[in-house]
Amino acid sequence: MFTFRQKIFIAYVIVFLIFIALMFPFASSAVRKLTSKAMQDRSTELIAKIQSAPNNDALIRRLKEQKGLIFFRVSVITDERKVLYDSHTKRLLGPRFSQEYVVDHPEVMEAFEHGTGYNEDYSELLAQKFSYYAKAFDFHGKTYVLRTAFPYKYVVELTHDFELGVFALATVILLLFSIMTWFIINHLTKPIGQITEAVNSYQEGLVSTPPEIKVSASASDEFHKLANTLNSLSARIRKQIETLTVERNERVAILESLVEGVIAIDQEMKITYANHSALKLLNVEQGKLIGQDVSILQQPKFTTLLKACQAENTP
Repeated sequence: MFTFRQKIFIAYVIVFLIFIALMFPFASSAVRKLTSKAMQDRSTELIAKIQSAPNNDALIRRLKEQKGLIFFRVSVITDERKVLYDSHTKRLLGPRFSQEYVVDHPEVMEAFEHGTGYNEDYSELLAQKFSYYAKAFDFHGKTYVLRTAFPYKYVVELTHDFELGVFALATVILLLFSIMTWFIINHLTKPIGQITEAVNSYQEGLVSTPPEIKVSASASDEFHKLANTLNSLSARIRKQIETLTVERNERVAILESLVEGVIAIDQEMKITYANHSALKLLNVEQGKLIGQDVSILQQPKFTTLLKACQAENTP
């Protein structure tokens, strides 16, 4: 059986594990969206720089001048889906590069149709996977597409770093909340522990009367009000016990002063009391009688009278 504090901590751990399980797909999606957003912003800046060029050659020159804004790779595709410029293909292929090459990349086709496109694919030419972003723009009444590429391995690294960062942050938050909760619960449950400890000593018979629960004089919260209420009830119980004890002692004193022998039994015919005269007449010690069956007296008439008295509920 777990304690209240353990249940709180276990609940935190369960929430933490659920958060971690949901965090990994979220982190991957978030990094992809951030990468796409960054590529979109840079593409918009590039388009703003080259869109006013008077012709294709001027467009290419302006694009080459914007190396600071270029990703790993950038391409311009004409309205005929032909590659007007490619920052890497031309460099890698040299004279073999042709502007007559017609592209059918998914992101480019999507950009022609919807204005923007995004795709992740492996480049045979550069022998690695890339994240591609394409954006259509108007160039002298024709629809051109600017296609940018970002190495996918960097996306994976960003995702990994993001996941580690979120995991570390979540772990720190869990520890902070656990420590804060421990202090709060400890502060709140301390009075309850004192109340429980005080009541247990009475319940286990270690003390004869309910003890007083010690509380701070300046405390005014609900737990201390509860302690004060229990103290008030305990005081009333102690007073009643004292009254009953006085009355009992008075009755015992009266019974002990009688010359007649007096013996009391309970519903199970067990002896609960015998005065001094009874013990003297029976010539037996009190310790040998109390708690014993009445038959131990070996007084058949006496036993018969007692049974008849209990059966008929009359003297």
